[in-house]
Amino acid sequence: MPPTSVPAFGYTVVPRSHLRTYTLGDNASEDATVENQHHCLTFDTETGGVLRWHDKRLHHEWVDDSAGYSLNTFVHEEVADLDHPWPRHRLFQMKWDSEQIERARGWKPGWRARRRTPAKVLAHHVFRLPTGIEVMQVLEAPGIAGALVQSTFLPDGAQWVEFRAQWRMGATVHPEATYLLYPFHLLDATARFDLGGQAIVPGKEQIPGVCYDYFTVQNWVDFNNGQLGVTIATPDNPMVQLGDFHFGHNQAGFALERAMLLGWVTNTYWETNFRAQQPGLVTARYRVQPYAGAFDEAQAHRFGLEAAHDALLLQHLGEPTPQTPWPATGSLLVLPQPPVLTLHVQPVDDHIVVRLLNASDNPQTATLGAGLMQIAGAARCDLFGAPVEALTVAQGKIAVELAPRQVAVLRVWRA
Repeated sequence: MPPTSVPAFGYTVVPRSHLRTYTLGDNASEDATVENQHHCLTFDTETGGVLRWHDKRLHHEWVDDSAGYSLNTFVHEEVADLDHPWPRHRLFQMKWDSEQIERARGWKPGWRARRRTPAKVLAHHVFRLPTGIEVMQVLEAPGIAGALVQSTFLPDGAQWVEFRAQWRMGATVHPEATYLLYPFHLLDATARFDLGGQAIVPGKEQIPGVCYDYFTVQNWVDFNNGQLGVTIATPDNPMVQLGDFHFGHNQAGFALERAMLLGWVTNTYWETNFRAQQPGLVTARYRVQPYAGAFDEAQAHRFGLEAAHDALLLQHLGEPTPQTPWPATGSLLVLPQPPVLTLHVQPVDDHIVVRLLNASDNPQTATLGAGLMQIAGAARCDLFGAPVEALTVAQGKIAVELAPRQVAVLRVWRA
């Protein structure tokens, strides 16, 4: 299918005559450097990863050469002591028999880790697809069962770059973890991440005593220094470390050593109620958007949501023709724009429940408009969806006032 614009919360019909015939083998190469109108990337064809990333729009090199790792490097980490009878105690050991009411946390910040990166590239392919360029590398990597497959996609119609990977974990019971590393050349950066629709600055907007070694994020992580920034969408893998490897360090505060995202894809470090080995297929995906200027929370949320909901829903070509023809393209409803986020749209009998969040520090007016679905009535609800206040529908639109960071639940009846 060619690049196709689809309206928000809507659909577009693509005629059969617009579909393209594509043969993969006719558009393949082994070039180490690939580029489109926005970016030029140079790959390491010996051991994998991205050596150079030149941003043509921003005239900036995004790979931090001083980090010791290429961008998109796979790292296998394990407890260095392979002979200890219970190696997790090298990381952590709680003294359950302590007489203290508030027991020590049990972490051992000086634990020794063995970290390894891929040994060599087994295959390097560049494919010219109808919608962009795909670079695929097959690597011999430590600590996994079989080969590591990493791909990088540069779309024709967008300014982001997406990194994907898959591999299989083995059946070892020795405590281990896997990472994908993204060291960005961005001096004096501030880190932020998405926590339930809120932009959090680690170490500043957290309560004392929380974990600073790693973070669980909703849709994105961002690094920005006031002049340049980069947003990393995390649609599939929410666990991250920032700046350097920090698991088990039991940090009392947060300091960002460098603008490096460590996508923490797997680990078996915990002493808890699941089996010590976790074999099977692992997939990871990180979408990266460089930009100029100061951090924009609304844009970060939008970028994260676009990555999380980018899979198109396709109807088959042989569906029956409706009695009332629909237009070639359209939206069901016209949803509010950022910084108001649409958290949820749920059809229930004769109405639709819409949950909105004002993801900003200022009051906002959110407008919900009719599309293909005409609005007969609306009500503001409590958090459980029970109506508490009727809303006026004027010219097919509903307007609601939202306080800073407020969640609003609306019930909309179909005409």
